[in-house]
Amino acid sequence: MHKSFFFLASIIAGSIIGAGVFSLPYVFSRIGFTAGLVYLFAFAILYGFVYRMYAQLMERQEGRHEFLFLIRKYFYKNLVPLASVTALGGLLFGLVAYLALMPSFANFVVDIPETLIVMTFWAFGSLFFFLKPHYLGFAEVIGTACILSIVVLLLVFGFGSPGEISLPEKETLSLGLILLPFGPLLFSFSGRSAVSEATAMYRKIKKPRFKISTVITAGTLLPAFVYLVFILGVFRIAPEITPDTLGGLLLLPVWMKASLAGLGFFALFTSFVMLGTNVRDILNYDAGMPWLASALVPTIVPLGLYLVGLQDFFLVMSFAGGLFVSLESMFIISMWRRHFVSHRFRNLALVFYVVFVAAIIYSFAELLL
Repeated sequence: MHKSFFFLASIIAGSIIGAGVFSLPYVFSRIGFTAGLVYLFAFAILYGFVYRMYAQLMERQEGRHEFLFLIRKYFYKNLVPLASVTALGGLLFGLVAYLALMPSFANFVVDIPETLIVMTFWAFGSLFFFLKPHYLGFAEVIGTACILSIVVLLLVFGFGSPGEISLPEKETLSLGLILLPFGPLLFSFSGRSAVSEATAMYRKIKKPRFKISTVITAGTLLPAFVYLVFILGVFRIAPEITPDTLGGLLLLPVWMKASLAGLGFFALFTSFVMLGTNVRDILNYDAGMPWLASALVPTIVPLGLYLVGLQDFFLVMSFAGGLFVSLESMFIISMWRRHFVSHRFRNLALVFYVVFVAAIIYSFAELLL
């Protein structure tokens, strides 16, 4: 296979792999390993189709464009503001999720109040929203490398330890349990922005020997295998599975906890900076907001949401995936159906709406009840 194929697939996979992985062992512990495996690869395949639709739309544009450009061109005009708010809302809630997860990593090595940890992390990370560094492209690479290092560390330590993997059995079946994985998995496979980048690069390749659809399939399936390895490693060494996974790893050796804390900090920090600058640039370039004001939004809003009570990582991440990622995916499907009016799978794509509507309903129920 051409080296460009692996490079483009790694861009998509690297963007997808992120903090959502820390919610998945808990999901598997609740619904059972077999069911979790089915959900994991079902959502990977689902997103493979959604991202293919998005790439098909991007391929028909002149030059490099992003999500909001397509929204203005193909979406219902009276719903454009809603779509714009959805894109920003998903990014802002992603920032809140990183703030909520940071104390779990810090608790491995220090014993100080969570609020102080969050405020320190927020202040340091938010400084970069007001700068214009030229190395942000490397931030995503560093963050992904740190997440993968955590996966490898847990895998090596877990399978080098005596004993067997304790795979969980599912709890008593209920509607809530059936819908529980939707938000975390939607968040864990979100990486739409990387599809734009990969598609733009693909168009520059002269006589490519592969299709962008194949790249997307590989780029969405690879994270599923990485997540599976991480889950197995956690089940091997964690005496208890907590919603953020990290709470069940406090009995690990000091050297390993320090390693996880260091890798976790860099992974969360780079992702926090990338998301925040993305919000800033959308507001500045697409919405026409003054540069300073656009940098203040990702600085103030996530911290405000955290301080008013959104401090549960699993809940925030699940809500972000269940609501914002679901809506964004539905908008992509809608734009694709409006543009490809004669496509043979046009009506079949409506089936995907069932998953996303169910995720939206459950995310509100989980937040309010």
